[in-house]
Amino acid sequence: MRIFSARFFSMLALSLSIITPAFAETVIPASFTFLGSGYGHGVGMSQIGARGQALEGRTAYEILRYYYSYTTVEPVKDDRMMRVNIGHFLSAFEIRTDTELGQIQIFSGDIKDTIPTESAKVIPAKSNLSFTLLGNLAFPTIISPDGVVEALPGGSSWTLRWTGTRYLPGVASVVSAKIGSSLTKYRYGQMQIKLVRTTALGYRMEVTNTVRLHDEYLWGIGEVPSSWPLAALQAQTIASRTYALKKAGVVKTGCDCD
Repeated sequence: MRIFSARFFSMLALSLSIITPAFAETVIPASFTFLGSGYGHGVGMSQIGARGQALEGRTAYEILRYYYSYTTVEPVKDDRMMRVNIGHFLSAFEIRTDTELGQIQIFSGDIKDTIPTESAKVIPAKSNLSFTLLGNLAFPTIISPDGVVEALPGGSSWTLRWTGTRYLPGVASVVSAKIGSSLTKYRYGQMQIKLVRTTALGYRMEVTNTVRLHDEYLWGIGEVPSSWPLAALQAQTIASRTYALKKAGVVKTGCDCD
């Protein structure tokens, strides 16, 4: 038990008398103005706003001109390739396909869009392909469904292709890439694993997916639900294409990506 003096209660009363009038004298203004921005870069189109305008009957062009003042919407050639980073500063990476009759092919080196002269190592469905970083090399390991382990020689860069893409005909396959505890599925493109030297961490793996901008890249945009009004979807597609074209053509060494 604590005993408080009369002086303590008088100080408490004084404090309350100082604080209370501030609330009592607050004047509510007639209007409010909120200033802010979206999550991230804070510049660009509000998806919710685009949806609202589409529901009001505005076209994609009208929506875009509202958010991007003093701009025009014009046809452009968008058949170029985009290298998109999907794994940054990694020390380990795993990938597999569970598609029946699907397979992944692994090539040594960054073969880009060429037809490789060397034969590929084939990883069948339900087999796990993992990359482990040791020093300045990445070592691939294949684990079959029945537990057989096959270690491949280390290298500084690798290319992965899977069936059902324009790189490798065959049954349409989906590959699952695991980074840490996160698992992401990919349908299109080809992946590159390349070692880069960092200042603080030494060598690390950069994992990228190379996709065609016109369709493969834009098919992967998941900013808004497909059930939204068509004008909002069109505006999102045009904004996404513009962003990609702005970034395309200069591969950044830090991420091995556009």
